[in-house]
This record gives sequence, C-alpha cells and structure tokens, in this order.
Amino acid sequence: MVAPPVVANQLEFKGVLDLGGVTRFSVFDKRTGKSQWLELNQMHGDMQVVRYDERKNSIMVRSGGRTEEIAMKKADGKSMPIAGAVAPSVTRPTAGQYTPQMQPGNANQRRPGPVVPRRRIIRPSSNTTATPANVPSTSTPTAPPLPTPSS
Repeated sequence: MVAPPVVANQLEFKGVLDLGGVTRFSVFDKRTGKSQWLELNQMHGDMQVVRYDERKNSIMVRSGGRTEEIAMKKADGKSMPIAGAVAPSVTRPTAGQYTPQMQPGNANQRRPGPVVPRRRIIRPSSNTTATPANVPSTSTPTAPPLPTPSS
C-alpha cells in the first residue's frame, strides 16, 4: 500500500532560477505561507531539495523524514503583486458631493460627468479706463521723408 503524499500537500514547487551557474528552486510552504529559494542539497529547517528532474520539471524534496517528488505548479496567468504597491481604488461620491442626475424625457440636458468648478470673472467697471497708465500707447510712427534724387 502506498502512503499518501504528505510533503506534496504541504509544499509547492513554484519556480527555477539558474543564475551564474547556481540553480535555485522556489519552494512555497503552505503551512507558513512563505516561499524559500533553495539550492540543491541546501537545508532550510527540515526541508531539503535532493534532486531536480529537468525533463519532468519536478524536484525531489526531503522533509520530516519523508522524501517525495513534487512537480512544478502550473501558472495561473495572474501577475505577481509588487511589494509596497497600493491597489487602485474606486472613488465613490460622499454625501457632500454633488452627482448630476439626468431627468427622463429631457433630451437637451448634458450627460452626467465630473463636476467642473465655476470660475468668477471680474470685469472692470465702466468708470475705469480700458488702458492702464503705465502701458504705452501703440500708435504707428510716421516714416521720415525720402531724400530727393540729385541729378
């Protein structure tokens, strides 16, 4: 009778990294929720990667006195989260914000959208001059007379 896979239920083989001639294996421990990069025959607690089978894309792991083969977990297509990144949030209007609503049957009404703040324009009163005193007037200068040709 074959014993149930205890190690394979607690560990996941997530990836392989070969950098500078050193191969490391990413092993995720479901009990702790942490992942470790281990080299071949390197111990981490009671866990050790004993062998790597490149053709099967699996590793042989020794943990808790048992040795089992674990195949690499298939990719789920999701991107990995970036450490320290803030997830985008959806802003919803609070009680104090105005949200335009369309009334049924009024085709000339604008579509709801962001509220643009109104601007106040202050125009000069009719008593003031349109041109300030410190700005010179812009009249065109006259050209000097041309000399008469001599014969």
